[in-house]
Amino acid sequence: MQAVTHILFGSAQANSTDESSYSMAEVKHTVPQNGVDNGNHEASLKGIGESTMVVTLSTEENRRLLRRIDLYLVPVFLFSYIFQVLDKSALSYSTIMGLRTDLKLSGGDYSWASSIYYFGYLGFSYPASYLIVRYPVGKLIAGSCMVWGAIVMTTAGCFNAGGLLAARFFLGAAESTIAPGLAVVVSMWYKKSEQPLRHAAWFMGNILFILFGGVTFVWGLCLIYLMPDQPSTARFLNTEDRQKAVIRVSDNMTGIKNEEFKMSQVIEGLLDVKTLLLFLIMASMSLANGLASFQSIVIKGFGFSTVHTYLIQMICTAFQAIFVLIGSVGSTYIKNSRTYFMMLNFLFGIAGAVMVNEIDAERLWARFFGYCLCIAFSANFPLIFALSTGNVAGFTKKATVNAVRA
Repeated sequence: MQAVTHILFGSAQANSTDESSYSMAEVKHTVPQNGVDNGNHEASLKGIGESTMVVTLSTEENRRLLRRIDLYLVPVFLFSYIFQVLDKSALSYSTIMGLRTDLKLSGGDYSWASSIYYFGYLGFSYPASYLIVRYPVGKLIAGSCMVWGAIVMTTAGCFNAGGLLAARFFLGAAESTIAPGLAVVVSMWYKKSEQPLRHAAWFMGNILFILFGGVTFVWGLCLIYLMPDQPSTARFLNTEDRQKAVIRVSDNMTGIKNEEFKMSQVIEGLLDVKTLLLFLIMASMSLANGLASFQSIVIKGFGFSTVHTYLIQMICTAFQAIFVLIGSVGSTYIKNSRTYFMMLNFLFGIAGAVMVNEIDAERLWARFFGYCLCIAFSANFPLIFALSTGNVAGFTKKATVNAVRA
């Protein structure tokens, strides 16, 4: 396990020490005349402005710019991912309200409706990685958001298992761009040491389908304006601050945005041992993540009423938020600790599963507490995103690794 830990973040993981002073000259030499770097260090100032003056960021200036970026981007990240979680989870919410009866679903039909989402997600992850490289990532996320919102709304018109399965498959396909897309955007705007907290922020969402899908579609329209494709085109920053936004993350050495799809980086990403390790960790977590689709059924099965089942799911969300905050904050301030926090979350999840399985059925609150511990593993998702975005250089390689581990 220590060997795996060393391979994953050894010398590449960000130091929590804040490097706060950079010069325009430090990044200027890496940008050729056409504004696109042909090497691994792909930071580009194209489209920012004509200025070639040397700019130095003081500690106060760096903090000011970080606050401004946070105030604009973090809410956009947060709402985008909340809508994805809500739309994906609408199936679970509607289950105890008669969905299985109305659509005449067998136990196998419902299980497939839950799992086929991930087949769509997996199948379209690789095309999504190509699209993220070739097209403006902000517009791509906005378009995906509108498409999956429309799909969720059409789910209300399903009248049998086949229709539900088709809707769930294409929902997974449409949502396959959101997590890798947001991960790429975070890597453009934040230093390695700042990324875990920002990943955690966006990780912390019949009538239900129409409501969630409709709001998501409207949010997709908003994202066309709100989501910047890269720092050089950010509307909420002036020309000078756009330059500084590129400078402040130049020490990441992982690039900003390059629209050239480089097959050499694809091969390098697929052959990197870290990619394999991230895939194995993500695959094991995805198997357990199916628990979310059955959450309402499991909790009601403990002996709670329908109304209480809806209400106490907020407790589960609170536990998840606590685990996410502990892992992301802890790994931000404790150097080289991300995989240790991940192992801790896995141990909590195993302990919770044992509690649910072994505690007597009449002690429903003890079993429910065990279930709350079960979902601790999900707090590792933002840590996985931070590992991949912070330790991979080259935009095509980064998109490839994100697609594999997604």
